[in-house]
Amino acid sequence: MKFIFLYSVLFTSLIVNAQIVKKDTLNVEVINVVKPFDPSVADAFKINRNPQLEQDSIGEHKPFKYTIFSVPVASTFTPKQIGFVGLVKPELKTIYNNFISAGYGNNQTPLVETFIHNAIKKNQDIGVYINYLSSKGGVKNAVLNDAFTDAKLAVYYKQAQDQFDWQIDLGGQLQKYNWYGLSPILKPFDPILLASIHPQQTYNTFNAGSSMIYHHAIFQGGTFEYQYFSDDYSTSENRIFLAPEFKFPIFSEHLSTQISLDYLDGKFNQAYIDTNPLNYQFLTIGFYPNFELNRANLNLNLGLKVNYSTVSK
Repeated sequence: MKFIFLYSVLFTSLIVNAQIVKKDTLNVEVINVVKPFDPSVADAFKINRNPQLEQDSIGEHKPFKYTIFSVPVASTFTPKQIGFVGLVKPELKTIYNNFISAGYGNNQTPLVETFIHNAIKKNQDIGVYINYLSSKGGVKNAVLNDAFTDAKLAVYYKQAQDQFDWQIDLGGQLQKYNWYGLSPILKPFDPILLASIHPQQTYNTFNAGSSMIYHHAIFQGGTFEYQYFSDDYSTSENRIFLAPEFKFPIFSEHLSTQISLDYLDGKFNQAYIDTNPLNYQFLTIGFYPNFELNRANLNLNLGLKVNYSTVSK
């Protein structure tokens, strides 16, 4: 009796608990997942049948007979492996930064020419040029002095900067000549006439200048030159030359323009037809535009030069 009572109590408790649980409203449904067909080579059908050939289309192989005649040779060629052969580079000529030359000719004529320059720094350079040629004379049958001297000196200094480069130049030249030629109609030459002739003439020249080049700017730079000339007959001349350059962008092309100013004045101690001095002045203004068009199959360069000059005496 005790065993039966315990079982009844347990069964009753389970029934009560089942009644307390709420009813589940979730519906159970079946979802079918369909995967698209992705064929592969393995899914292809294999052809196991061989093509049927007709018996008439198969020709019989005809026998071919040949004979080899062996001829003995004196030796057997065996190629020999060699290394790579490089190209022979031509020998480059040596370019010297400095040079000096000297010579001596007949009629006691020495010649000396030299150019020496030195890089002070990476972006600075200075140089000197000297040229000397002279003769003491000795031309056959010359009755006047025929000696001459020609000496030239030039010095420059240049410097390179990030935005521009500039250079200055100084120079001079001394020339002494004897115009010893006489007309044959004067023969026999009168000693008094020869003593009255002074054949020597001296020319003196001095020049100074500078130049400047700008990078990536409308003002491209310019050139300035000054020159002075004189001789033993009180002749003198001055020349000033100035030429700035500009470059204007026009879309993908450029218009280059140079403007020049050239001034020259001088004097002669004596004119050609009388003894009065002769003075002269020249002023020339130039305008030189240039337009360049570059395309794949076209290169067009258009330029114009215009000069205006005035003269005063």
